[in-house]
Amino acid sequence: MRAMWLSALSTAVLIGCTPAPGGGGGGTLPPGEGTPPPADSAPVTQTPSQAATEIVIVKDMAFTPATVTIPAGGTVIWKFEDAIQHSSTSDAGSPKAWDSSILGAGATYTVRFDQPGTYPYHCTPHAAMMKGVVIVQ
Repeated sequence: MRAMWLSALSTAVLIGCTPAPGGGGGGTLPPGEGTPPPADSAPVTQTPSQAATEIVIVKDMAFTPATVTIPAGGTVIWKFEDAIQHSSTSDAGSPKAWDSSILGAGATYTVRFDQPGTYPYHCTPHAAMMKGVVIVQ
């Protein structure tokens, strides 16, 4: 008898959880919710390399990330977070020249890049180990 009672209860619960025809769930969901999007629509996503602004952290004797990719007209912001002072300085022969000068923790430096190209740079006091590249597409 107990098994039959549990079976009837399980059936009643399952019937109560089945949505009403039309996907409206018995009127508890807004119209259209839970319905898949039309086949011709696709989600639009933005990858980090498409962002108009990239941030480079200057810390632990490194530029992180060491390479950033931005669209033409985009900017790079260097955030100096190291106890040791550093710079963001374009390499000789770079298509654009810039120099943040020597900056300490808490400082930021921003450069806008309007022309496509590859822009190598370094930290003046630590040029042998601190190098980076900005790629402008």
